Amino acid sequence: MPNVSFRTRARRRVRRDITLGLATLLNRLPRRTAVRLGRVLGRTLAVTCRSERQKAVVRVADALELSHEAASELVERCASAFGGHLADALRLENMSSDELRGIVRLDGLEHLSQALERGHGAILLSAHIGNWEMLAAALSDAGVPLSVIGRKPSDPVYAERLERIRRRWGVATLWREHGARPIFRALENGRAVGALIDQATRVGSVRVPFFNRPAWTPVGPARIAVRTRAPVIPVHMVRRHDDSNRYIGVIEPEIVPNGDTPEVITGIWTARIEEWIRDATDSWVWMHDRWQDVPSSLRSNTEAR
Repeated sequence: MPNVSFRTRARRRVRRDITLGLATLLNRLPRRTAVRLGRVLGRTLAVTCRSERQKAVVRVADALELSHEAASELVERCASAFGGHLADALRLENMSSDELRGIVRLDGLEHLSQALERGHGAILLSAHIGNWEMLAAALSDAGVPLSVIGRKPSDPVYAERLERIRRRWGVATLWREHGARPIFRALENGRAVGALIDQATRVGSVRVPFFNRPAWTPVGPARIAVRTRAPVIPVHMVRRHDDSNRYIGVIEPEIVPNGDTPEVITGIWTARIEEWIRDATDSWVWMHDRWQDVPSSLRSNTEAR
C-alpha cells in the first residue's frame, strides 16, 4: 500500500507540474494562439479519454435526444470549447483590464446595480456555461463587489493559484468547506455572491427536473435567498456570434421567489439554467455526470416537482 500511495502522489505531482507549466506557457503566448492551443488540447483529451467521452456521449444523446454520431460530435465541440475557456481563464493571471474589457461585454449590468443598491447584497445564479471565471473577473472589474462559492481543490497548490488569480481581479473566494457563515457575512456587507448550482455535489441537495430527468441539485443557495431576502440575479456567459473569441456576460432581471419554498425555487432556477444550455449546447460541461446520486445524508426530504 505505501508503494501505491507513493505512485499516486507522484502521478498527481507530475500532472500538477504539467498543468502549471502549461499555465506559464499560455500566459506568454498571444491570446489567439493560447486559445487555439487550449481548444486543441481539449479536443485531444476528449478523444483519448475514451471511457469518460463515451459516458458524456450517452448523457448528451439522452438529454438532447440526439443520435450517437451527433452526440459524439457535440462532446468534441464541448471539450474544445472548454479547453479554450480554460486557456483564457489561466491567462487572467497576467491579463490587463483593457484586454479583458475587449474580450467580455456585459449586458444588463443595471439589473445587478439596482439590486445591490438596496444594501442586502445579491445572489448571482449561474452555471458552468461558457467562461465563468472570466465572467466573474469582468463583473468585478466593472465595479461589482463579488464573492464566489466553490469547492476547494484537494491540491493546495491549485487552490492557492486559483484564489490568487481571483483575488487579483477583486473576486473573493468562499470555499464551501467553510460553511454558510462567510456567505451570510458577504451578503450583509452588500456583496454579490455567485452560486453555480448545475452540478451534483456533496452538499445538501434536492431532486428537481433537469432535461426531463430528476437530478440532485444544491439547495443551499435557495435557502439562503429565502432566509436573507437577498435579490437573485441570473447571470451567464455566451460567445458572440462571430469568430472573434469574444464573449457577452448576460445579466438578467431579478427572479422574485413569491413565497415559494427553497425546493421549489431550486427547481425554478434549474429550469432557467436548462434554457441557457439549450440555447448553447456546446458551452456546457457535459463531461460532468449531472445525474449521479448524492449521499442519502445530503438529500432533502422534500422533492421539488
